[in-house]
Amino acid sequence: MYRRSFRFLAVKTPPNTRRERPEGREFPGTRTATGEQWYGVPENSNEFMYITKVGSHHYGLTPVLRTKSEAAHDTIKSLVESMNPIITTQQIERARNRVQVMDKKEKQKVYAAFMMVYFERLCNAFKADEHAINHKVFEKMCFPKYLPSHAEVREAFKLRRKLWYTPETYTTLENLSRLPMENADEQQQMKVSFEEWYSLFLNYYQNFHPMAFYAEVVGNSIIYTREFIDSLATYLAYRCAIYGETTAPIVDCMTQTGRLAYLLNETKKIPVEVVGVHEIPKPNPYLLHIPAQFQKEFALPKIRPMKVQDALQQYRPSIVLCESMPPEHDISRLLRAEGSVKEYILLGIPNSAINGHPWYTWGFPPARPQDDANVMPHHMQAGFHQVALPHISRYLFHKSDNDLAHGFAQCVSFHKVAYTFPNRKRWEWFSERVFKSRY
Repeated sequence: MYRRSFRFLAVKTPPNTRRERPEGREFPGTRTATGEQWYGVPENSNEFMYITKVGSHHYGLTPVLRTKSEAAHDTIKSLVESMNPIITTQQIERARNRVQVMDKKEKQKVYAAFMMVYFERLCNAFKADEHAINHKVFEKMCFPKYLPSHAEVREAFKLRRKLWYTPETYTTLENLSRLPMENADEQQQMKVSFEEWYSLFLNYYQNFHPMAFYAEVVGNSIIYTREFIDSLATYLAYRCAIYGETTAPIVDCMTQTGRLAYLLNETKKIPVEVVGVHEIPKPNPYLLHIPAQFQKEFALPKIRPMKVQDALQQYRPSIVLCESMPPEHDISRLLRAEGSVKEYILLGIPNSAINGHPWYTWGFPPARPQDDANVMPHHMQAGFHQVALPHISRYLFHKSDNDLAHGFAQCVSFHKVAYTFPNRKRWEWFSERVFKSRY
């Protein structure tokens, strides 16, 4: 049925180029013979095949299909004996415990296998239904300098329209992961697919919607829209005026490509520069074949290769942006420790271990470790007030967004109590949501 709709081409190496075999999905050193950065999947990679045509749409920027890895499948089968097992909740818990007691190398091998099969299944889901998304818009969104509107993204991925924005929580992802349990028999056994078993194993829903495939292809879990960038830039300009900031830049940390800093600077609304920093920059996260004529479109301003501590000491910013903090890794304590920082803004899923730590980063009481004697969240002890910004968050998309629920990514401000928002400003933002209710 799908042979007419999909065509896969073998990878060919262009003349005068040299490629190194990639490890995982990192492609360092992908440069032409002239030393220039080459964006996209290296030409000599034999781990991928190209999706050049879906239905009637011919891709110029071709997403890639990961070839099946028997080794990854065997690693997962060693935990549950099958890719589509008949399993109980007790067996799932035992599989989790087995992985937890493994040494670091073995544990990384298991999670790498999960990620390889996850992307393989994402590719299969993407090509299984040519009418699932608007492929023309999908391809336009792969260009980092292109900003789609909120409605364009929602309609392209065919997500339902909400009458009123309400953010989804991490609890929703946990509940969605447990839906297969409703089909358990009297012996508490259930036959599950890999997709269902993977979600049960991690204890939160793993999305196989085309939105997740897009996020993997461009290497960013948060999807920006035109309205989001405009609203965030307006907010940052307002906060710079409150702090009287005219010289120190806004530091965007934990960004490996610098795309958010670039888009914010392009608005020309913010009185200071937004500077992207990361200890290990990754200018080429793309799982795409990018032809030579499109290469310049992917060249963003280089971000500074700096540790967070070094960037804070050098720039002494009043405002810090932090997008997609690594799982269970908290850097907010570093931001609060820098005396110049009056506000830091987190982008991600609050109260979860997906972005940061649910207690140390977000101050979520049920996640407080037993060995932490502090009853009060750490940001409150440091004199910071936590406030969600729904008038900005409403324009974000996340790789976890799907047909059942969307609105997981949020924009949250942590600012010193002395600089909290006046009621008049809160009412202004609420009124904006009411009178600009097109969501």
